[in-house]
Amino acid sequence: MDKRYLIIPRSKGLSGNDSVSISIDNRIYKSAYEALFARSDPDFWSFHHLKLYKGKEVSIRISGPNAVGVELVRMSDTIPGKLPLHHQSGRPKVHFSPIRGWLNDPSGMIFFEGKWHLYYANTRFSNIVEFMNNGWGHATSSDLLHWEEQPLFLTPIRKECFYWTGGAAVDVENTRVWASQVSLLWYFRPTMAGKNRI
Repeated sequence: MDKRYLIIPRSKGLSGNDSVSISIDNRIYKSAYEALFARSDPDFWSFHHLKLYKGKEVSIRISGPNAVGVELVRMSDTIPGKLPLHHQSGRPKVHFSPIRGWLNDPSGMIFFEGKWHLYYANTRFSNIVEFMNNGWGHATSSDLLHWEEQPLFLTPIRKECFYWTGGAAVDVENTRVWASQVSLLWYFRPTMAGKNRI
């Protein structure tokens, strides 16, 4: 893989009957349900970062009425769109907003190794906020004004595990003695098979 993104064709609308699963080396990495994919001529494109998967096999499966849209899936260094990203009307000019999907519940903004890290609830492949599609997005910035969206940090899988709130901290003094140097810690609460577990 020499491209930055796996891009997936989407249609406007609140929800649909399509589902998608992305596997890395034959293990399901991310799933989304009640999505609305495009059969042709997409209204917009969702994406999945590939930078963590160099040298690995990535596969995608779309099922539902618009499954034929899988033929439009491709790898790209850019995310197609009618307007440049972050220049669409309605986007905040100062605050971070994700390229695609719903944003909620900032969970642990931390400063670590010269960068700010923001984690947040995100439903990248669905137009509707559904428990089973919720994961954690991740973005970084050196100045809190210019942000780079990173690969999803926690991803929903097979309607069995999805994520809402949590937090992050930097243990500068290594008070937990979990490592020989500064530790970066996350706390999150996955919801699994309809039961809240920590």
